[in-house]
Amino acid sequence: MRLDLRSAGAMSPEALRAFGSLARELRGPFTGFVSGLGAKFGNSLLWSLSTPASRHCYFSPLFVHCCGLVLLKRLVDSGRGVSEIASDSSAFCGLVRHWLRARGLGVRVTGPGPDRREGPARRLGRALRALLTELAIRASIRRGSGPGPALPDRPLTLVDTFALPGFVEDDRYFGELVNHLDAAEAAGVFFAPTFTGFTAPQAGEAARRLRRSGRNVIFKERFLKVRDYFWAWFSSLRTAFLRLDAAGFASFDLAPLIREELRGLRGLGSTMTAFLNHRFAMRLARAGVKLGLVLDWWENQSIDRGWNAGFSEFYPGVRRVGYLGFPPYPMLLCLYPSSAEKQAGVLPDEIAVIGPGLVPGLAEFCPGLKVFAGPALRFGHVFEPPARSERNGFTILASLPISGRDAAAMLEMIARAGDHGLGPARLLVKPHPACPWPEVPEGMELVEGDFARALDHCDMLVCMGSSVGLEALAKGVPVALAASPGGLSFNPIPDSVDPGLWRLCFDGSDLAEAARLFRAGREQDPDLRLERARAVRDRFFTPVNRETVRRLLDPHPEGPS
Repeated sequence: MRLDLRSAGAMSPEALRAFGSLARELRGPFTGFVSGLGAKFGNSLLWSLSTPASRHCYFSPLFVHCCGLVLLKRLVDSGRGVSEIASDSSAFCGLVRHWLRARGLGVRVTGPGPDRREGPARRLGRALRALLTELAIRASIRRGSGPGPALPDRPLTLVDTFALPGFVEDDRYFGELVNHLDAAEAAGVFFAPTFTGFTAPQAGEAARRLRRSGRNVIFKERFLKVRDYFWAWFSSLRTAFLRLDAAGFASFDLAPLIREELRGLRGLGSTMTAFLNHRFAMRLARAGVKLGLVLDWWENQSIDRGWNAGFSEFYPGVRRVGYLGFPPYPMLLCLYPSSAEKQAGVLPDEIAVIGPGLVPGLAEFCPGLKVFAGPALRFGHVFEPPARSERNGFTILASLPISGRDAAAMLEMIARAGDHGLGPARLLVKPHPACPWPEVPEGMELVEGDFARALDHCDMLVCMGSSVGLEALAKGVPVALAASPGGLSFNPIPDSVDPGLWRLCFDGSDLAEAARLFRAGREQDPDLRLERARAVRDRFFTPVNRETVRRLLDPHPEGPS
């Protein structure tokens, strides 16, 4: 078996199955391990906002490294062959080589080439460029936003959100929120966007558009001072000097991996934003801005931790709510808070999820965490009756992920399914809205327009690591989840969902088998299909209306619901 743990690597279906099974087993032990590291650092903000502490598998490779080491050990101990193990990490490769030599094993270890190695001078240069970029964006946003009107002299609801290319006037995250409030209530809701994906000139133009949109906006850049950016930058650099002598996990010392990650300044931009969020809370308080509620688009990333730590410190007693606006993925470990994070003060007071069936699982590693069901703001369409048209044949809709590598792997899996008896089907491809339109293989059609409308005209959805999978099930469309070629599959579908409605597919053969299953299921009683869809919808999605929006914004003295 070959274990390819590189960021652009790919594993065989056999390796993916073994890796995925082990990853689910190690979720709890790994969370406990990271919590123990936090205790070593005294739950300091420097550690809490660092990438190894994040347990975010997109930013930190630590969990993937842990799974790779344990899988290698188990394969060797069981006498199964490992032909090669590959990684982008020099520290990981060194650790593996040492472990293999101690056992007299000659497994090939492939590490990063000279072009992937970055010395201290290059890292510092990259960090300086990041600081200058942030300062240029700040200056541009300040010019574009103007001085702005005076804020009302009453407690406000402050909403953490994002401005993205294509989502400036229309808020992608909380756009439905104020639509269910009366005019007086809406006047007290102010959005504090983080500008993401813009160059400095583009950010200034986006700020001008936001200012003219009529929305209530607090521009963080108008409160943050230049010295705050230098403070955030120096604080981010200081995380590289956190001292760690040993860190044992499953008979391996992971300290070299953690030191390499810290010193490599991985996720520097995210860490800087986290410290700036903390500073923003301080500047608001010093400016005398009154707050009654702080609502965070919450994914428990470093930026969320900085936000919640800041508002906890500078607005004690003000209710802080984290809103998880999509179904959590078990392999995105940061979405499952730990007791150590609660103790460190980087979590909100309460967390709202989009459906009642998601409430119990979120406190898996944090007993006593307050979780309640809020409105499914981005998923109101699942409560609309499907506008299905009568048609012949079988239509498959492929919703591509944002990663170009993963999108290519998914399209290849669909193409290979044709060699394993996929059967006649119309193949539609929906690109990710944040990506350019790809070239698709012959026999597939690119489709435009709204994803919800596209669902109404398909018999099966293929997706990878996206909440659209659970959306489709709530609309009565069965789902084939394509496993990510990199090892961790971000599956949004809870284990409690009827397994006859979805399949996790590792290759074209699995996908063809899923299509045969779903094709046969299409012939079942339509009333039964609708009943199963309603069961998913009612358990994992909460309707969006005035009552559920008020539930999100009003205090919950009784605790979790």
